[in-house]
Amino acid sequence: MKLLSLLTALSLGVFAAGLFALIFYRLDALGRRRSLDLHLYGLGRIGRLRVPLPALAAGLLVFAVCMHLFKNPAPATFGAALCALLPGYLSYWRQARHRDAVLNQLAAAVRLFAAEFTVSSQLGKCLAVVGQRTPDPVGGVFKRACFRLAYGGDADAVFRQMEEELDSPYGRMFVQIIRAAREKGHAVAPLLHDLVSRITVAQELARSNRSEVSGERWVGLLFAVLPLPLYFLLQAWIPEAGAFLTGTAAGHVVVFASFLSAIAWFYVDRVVNET
Repeated sequence: MKLLSLLTALSLGVFAAGLFALIFYRLDALGRRRSLDLHLYGLGRIGRLRVPLPALAAGLLVFAVCMHLFKNPAPATFGAALCALLPGYLSYWRQARHRDAVLNQLAAAVRLFAAEFTVSSQLGKCLAVVGQRTPDPVGGVFKRACFRLAYGGDADAVFRQMEEELDSPYGRMFVQIIRAAREKGHAVAPLLHDLVSRITVAQELARSNRSEVSGERWVGLLFAVLPLPLYFLLQAWIPEAGAFLTGTAAGHVVVFASFLSAIAWFYVDRVVNET
């Protein structure tokens, strides 16, 4: 019994230890990143927590199930929190993929806009050319902006919509430049070329950052989701494991650390990869 309890503790404890190690590694990566200004821009977005009603209901169900399984409110609370936060995490990654796609296409789009703008100062025509020659999502943003301007849309409202759809600090810079172009004409052309250079540097930095953290992200996700399935496997293979996890202080600590490390990993992973 003591040997089985020890093996159970080691089996679940290794996940918590692995996750905490990954958390510290990623925090160290956060400290090494050179794009601190973009991180500070992104950190303000993390504080807004939205939990959909189905996720909240699922979290309450998980709380009840975990209370029945572990007889311990701490892991039940963390399990419910993990369930409630997971949809927001997935939504964040969909938005992050969109911002990555925008960043990858924006330099070419701005370069094309600048080339067309030196020939013609008509913003509508420049937007149309970029929209036709650039794939989605950036091409779609330019096409919609051109369509709205062509059909008499308010220019300020159109540009605000562009900022929201691009959802990027460099996209906002670009929109500010074309706003200025309405009054100053070709005088803003150097700003467009400077923006292309900035975006190119940001693209290289983003690729470097992704290559540094992509591998341990998947390992960390595996560690984060495995403790609960592992518990059921241990229950099937080693029936005494359930008594150890639910009836001893050491078992409570192991379960608590597993759920806590999973939640901490999700949060730190988002902070480190926020751009």
